[in-house]
Amino acid sequence: MTPETNKPKLVPLNEGVTAELLNKEIFHLQTENEKLKNRIKTLEAQATCALDEKLKVEEDLRELLKLQDQKDQDKKFEQSSAYRNMKEMLTRKNDLIKELRKRLSKYELDDQS
Repeated sequence: MTPETNKPKLVPLNEGVTAELLNKEIFHLQTENEKLKNRIKTLEAQATCALDEKLKVEEDLRELLKLQDQKDQDKKFEQSSAYRNMKEMLTRKNDLIKELRKRLSKYELDDQS
């Protein structure tokens, strides 16, 4: 016996059955590929929407931070002595104007009689 005769021989494949199996597998893989492509498109659209929403939220947050900063500055100003002094002065002047109008109205009534 020669070494070549000891090797097992490959069984010939039935060409018709093999081609049919290969075609089924190719079709299956193409279908799977299309599903994956569609899934990628869906995920890309969702990612784009999420990114747009994130940008909007960041913009809103910046606006809120600006408003909060403005409120903090206004509060600090209102607590300052210059603001309190000015407010007290305006209150006194308003009270004086009311008193003067009241006194003036007495003279206007006398003139009409």
